[in-house]
Amino acid sequence: MTDAPRTVAVLPFTNLTADPATAYFADGAAEAIGDTLAVMKAIRVSPHAAALDWADRGGSLQEVAAGLAAGFLLEGGAKRSADAVHFEVRLRNADGSSVWSTIVDRPAADVLGAQLEIVIGVLGGLGVTPTPEERSRINRPLTTDHRAYDQYLRGRIFARELLRRSQEAALLHFGDALQLDPSFARAHAETAVCHGMIYQYWDSSDEHLKRADESSARGLELAADLPHPHMARGLALALATRYAEADREFAAALELRPDLLDACYFRARSARAQGAFADAVGWFERSWALRPLDYSVPALLASAYVSLDRKDEALATRRKSVELAERRLVRHPDDSRALYLGAACLSTLGEGTKARSWAKRALAMDPDDSAVLYNVACVYALLGLDDSAVDCLEQAIQHGFRHWDWIEHDSDFDAVRSNERFKSLQETP
Repeated sequence: MTDAPRTVAVLPFTNLTADPATAYFADGAAEAIGDTLAVMKAIRVSPHAAALDWADRGGSLQEVAAGLAAGFLLEGGAKRSADAVHFEVRLRNADGSSVWSTIVDRPAADVLGAQLEIVIGVLGGLGVTPTPEERSRINRPLTTDHRAYDQYLRGRIFARELLRRSQEAALLHFGDALQLDPSFARAHAETAVCHGMIYQYWDSSDEHLKRADESSARGLELAADLPHPHMARGLALALATRYAEADREFAAALELRPDLLDACYFRARSARAQGAFADAVGWFERSWALRPLDYSVPALLASAYVSLDRKDEALATRRKSVELAERRLVRHPDDSRALYLGAACLSTLGEGTKARSWAKRALAMDPDDSAVLYNVACVYALLGLDDSAVDCLEQAIQHGFRHWDWIEHDSDFDAVRSNERFKSLQETP
């Protein structure tokens, strides 16, 4: 019998400079430290996206720890100049009491050495001793080029935003990182994910699918013992409808890191695209458990419940999704995804006027975005506005949306499947 893993939440570090343009470094370094800690079997690290959600929500450290089900919190601040990096970090118990703290100053070229020093200090504070294999993985840097690492951190900030312009900006940074270090496995994996996102939502061209395939394969070739390359490979294979192979890669990623949120989420979407709704529900539920403040996963989960005729669960989940979307919009009123997914949920809760209002707000923000157009089409279909639904879906397809498996198995369109114009859209070359 083994001890239960110590659960650690690495909160986004505070930017210790007055320049908001350098905030990427503090947040990216915190995420990277969490990824390194997650190598340890004796430690479970809360997903960084979930930590970001709780930090954005505010509240005491004790509330954050409870929300993340974390026994320990790593918090602090960081800054980077042209010549040096500086970290101030503290490891706390869930009750807020201090366990360990340090201040680390290193030359900018030794930023990864600084982060390794913090990781080793956290392990000491937790009383965790790495196995020889874990020590080898911890000591292996993501890259040997600090400039490549800086470009990678810049790209990660953009990659989190589900907007085409953000994904394209991320690709530029990851490309710069790979120019500096072609053996940077995580940069290859992130490149694959960005091409996968663009292929899935905005430009379903063979070129993006090819780039996702090539980048994911290269990342896996370079670092098959890390979870993210397997996750990226799984996404590329799923988008190529090589579903059985994709599932094996997602399983490999989760074997290496059971709390890898993106692996759970992409596996859920892969199952839904196949019409395997029971599997999709399981993986969406697991994703939501890892990130409970997220509004998007419950919206997709509810749709999968509908496909299984689990109507009561679908309604309850949609109510929760709207609640979470409304909370998000208070602090981020420009989040078009919160608006259109929230609108789809509102459409089934007897709030058609509000649903139309949210959908129109999302369209006004990004009128030519195929992801927005597709989801507003879902809203109109759920409201019984068949012609408007087909109009929006047609525009989404014209702007690059070609995820036919998703359309075929999307329960939001069930009411318009007999529409002749809808059927003709599925024959679009």
